[in-house]
Formats: sequence, structure tokens, C-alpha cells
Amino acid sequence: MKKLIIIFLVRFLFAQLDYGFDFSKSGSAGFQFLKIDIGAGPTGMGGAAISLVDDGNAIFWNVAGITGIDRLHFSVSDNDWLVNSKIQTAVLAKRFKDNVFAVSLISFRVESFEETTIQEPYGTGRMVNAGDDLRNTTRNNSEKMRQIYFMNGKNRKDASQLIAGDIGAALKLKNTHTGDTLADPKGPILLPKINYPTPNMSYAVKPKARGDEEKIANGLAIMHEEDPTFLYRVDSELKQTIISGQGELHLNIAIKRISERFHVELEKETPKVPYRETISGKAEAKYRHKKQSGGSGQFAEVWLRIEAANRGEGIEFKNSLVGQNVDRGFVPSVEKGINHICNDGVIAGCKVVDINIDFYDGKMHPVDSNDMAFQIAGRHAFMDAVKSARPKLLEPIYSIKVKIPDDVMGDIMGDISSRRGKVQGMETDGHFQIINAEVPMANLHDYATALKAMSSGRGMFTNEFSHYEDMPHTEADKVISKWEAARAAGE
Repeated sequence: MKKLIIIFLVRFLFAQLDYGFDFSKSGSAGFQFLKIDIGAGPTGMGGAAISLVDDGNAIFWNVAGITGIDRLHFSVSDNDWLVNSKIQTAVLAKRFKDNVFAVSLISFRVESFEETTIQEPYGTGRMVNAGDDLRNTTRNNSEKMRQIYFMNGKNRKDASQLIAGDIGAALKLKNTHTGDTLADPKGPILLPKINYPTPNMSYAVKPKARGDEEKIANGLAIMHEEDPTFLYRVDSELKQTIISGQGELHLNIAIKRISERFHVELEKETPKVPYRETISGKAEAKYRHKKQSGGSGQFAEVWLRIEAANRGEGIEFKNSLVGQNVDRGFVPSVEKGINHICNDGVIAGCKVVDINIDFYDGKMHPVDSNDMAFQIAGRHAFMDAVKSARPKLLEPIYSIKVKIPDDVMGDIMGDISSRRGKVQGMETDGHFQIINAEVPMANLHDYATALKAMSSGRGMFTNEFSHYEDMPHTEADKVISKWEAARAAGE
């Protein structure tokens, strides 16, 4: 039996071609034109050379075939392949009694290709060089690429140019922000605006130390500039700074970066819910404000009627005064006092909405009556009337759309129910189910984290404000009790 003792096979780039294009699966794909035939014999046979056993070039297609060599074999080939590419090979093989010694060399060379970049709607996008003058087409101003770098974590490497497809960094841009388009002034283009995902989780943040409010405000602004999916706002109604993002991890990282970069410690807490106060019935109230401590005093008496308005109508104030019991100049004072308490709340510290108010009578004093006295009387008369008109709380309801795999449908439905949610409908999308539901805002704070856990990261959801509706008495009582306790503690 003939023996194969040593084979030296030296391959350069051709080895990569072998792995990139699986030539062993002949006839199974449309890339057969990329197959490379080596040697005169195989080329002449159209690549059908697998059966050749007396040709040293068999080392490239059937190594065992060289065992058929019974003489000294030496061959060199120089083949043109694709445009400006050459395949050069050399084979030396010799039999020594029962053994065959063979060495092969292969070279794959690609010469320069003519650049044939085609003009596309958004430009050729070939390259940008350090020092180039560009046009910010988003903001319609000029920009200079002074310094550009390649980034590797925290390390950066100077770059003289960036070629299409590169990811680089630029320093000292005057007025360029995330999402802007920089283009060649000779061929300015404007790329479509990026549609960032809507936030699905929020926290309230505050400084641990007094006096750090300015640092936090600056840090939040810079963080949003760098990451447009990170949002923040100062809610004057809730008296909280609210940050919003794509999940708990996203917000925790943002807080950590602000703390480290601006040397300020942040505390996070669950955002307050913007509940609303209103009434269910009608009521009347009279309030007299009288204060005499020597000299000029204060006197005002206000008579009010209130009744529930339709949802969304807000506060409507009118007067039906007759006679001269109250000077009409004090009507705005009464309205001002009522508006003040509508903002501060009566039963739970929440904004008051949807009430019709009628200032129909009252009394005044020719000397002691003034603007402040009627403000105070109007405010207290309104509070007494609200408490007698069956007050109630309204809570914000959000519409959510949850996309989940079929196998976790039961868990998701049960979770929505536990959050006092109401399923409005369902749709099918392949192996996924889409649930449309309405859920109180108070029970949505941690939903992004819970959904990820229940669906093993496969679920996703969107949410948007829908409307206000009556809050269950048991839940409303909890909110009212909490507010009363905080007020008693002076918070």
C-alpha cells in the first residue's frame, strides 16, 4: 500500500476564501463562479478534477490523490480570476519508494480597483478629514472637524480621516448636537430625523444636600444632550424633578454618571401621581372672615353655591350678586382666593377640577373690608362647600399595548388584573400576542421591570395617557390619609 508521509501546504488569502465560500457544496448555491480552479489540468476539465491521482495539484482538491504520483512532478500556474485579481501556485512532488513528499505554495493578489461609488440620495459618504469645513444642515450653520479620533473604551487614538462605515469621535464642535447631520457644503444633505423610543419608566430625583439643585439641573441638561432617550422635567404641580428613560438600568446608570461627573449625590423615589379632586353633588357654604386687633381690621362674608360640572370642563366661576351687600370690586378677590385653593387641593392636596361656582351673596364693612379679607373668605367658603358636596378623587388612566410571546400570556394577563387594569382587546402577530389594556398610572411605575422578568426579556410595551376616571373609595382613602398624615407632620 502506498503511503503519504508529509504534506506541506502553505496558503495565504486562499484559506479565507475556502471558509467564506463553502466550495465543497458544489451545485447547491449560485456562487460557483467564485470557485477557483488551480493547475492546467483542472482548469481544462472545468474543475472536474477530483478523480485525478497523478497530478501534484491534487493537493489543492484531493490530498490523497498525490499518492498516484510515480515520478518527479513540478508545476507552476498563473491564473486570472476576477477583475484585477490573480491566483499563482507552485507544486513540487516526488516519490521516494513507498512515500510521497509534496510542497505547495499559493498566492492570491488583488490589485487596485477603480472606485465606482454611485451618487445616492444621501450622498456618497466617502470620508471626512480632520480640518474639513462641514455644514450642519439640521441647524443651518457651519462646523469645522478640528480633531477626530477612534474610540476604544476610555482610550482614544488620533485619526486623520474617517471613512464611510467608521465610528469616530470629534472634539470642540461649536453647535452640533445628537441627531444633527453634518454634510459637505458643496453637496448638503439632511438625513431623516431620528425617532427615539418613548420612555417607559420614571423616577423623581432630589439632592441629598441643600444647595446642589443647580448642579443637578446642569447635569440633567448635559445628560439629555448626550442621550436624547433620557428625558427630564420639573413638575410644578407635583413639586418634583422627574427623569424618564428606557428602564430601571438606564435610569440608574444616568444617576450614577451625574453623581460622578458633577460630584453631587442624588436620591430617587417613586414619582407622585397627579390625582385630581372634584365633587359628586351640590352644596352651599357661607364663611365670615373677621379680624380686629386695633386700628384697621378685616371683614368679609362670602356665600357660595357649587355643583359638579362635566368631566373636562374645569373650574367655572360666576357671580349672581344683587343689591349692594357686596361691592362688585371684590368679586375678583373672591375668585382669586378660590383659584388658589383649587391649585393646592382641599381633601388630598391635588388640583381641583370640574366644578361650577356661583358667588351669589355676602356682606362687607365700609372700613374693614379689603381685597385680602375677601380672598380669605372666598377660599374658606369654597373649602367648606367642597367637603359638603361628596368630594372624590380622580386618577389618571394610561392605555398600554403589550406585545408578548404566546407562552407567557396567562402570567401577563394575571399581572394586568392585579394592577387594576382592564383588558380592552387582543390581537395576534405571528407567535406573539398584543394586549390592549387600560391601567391606572399609580400601578405602572415598575411595569417595565416586571414585564421583562415575566417574559424573560421578550416582552415589550408602549403607554400613553388616556383619561381621568373615578378612583375606588378604598384606594382614595389611602391617598387622603397619607396626605393628611404628611400635613400633620409639617411636610
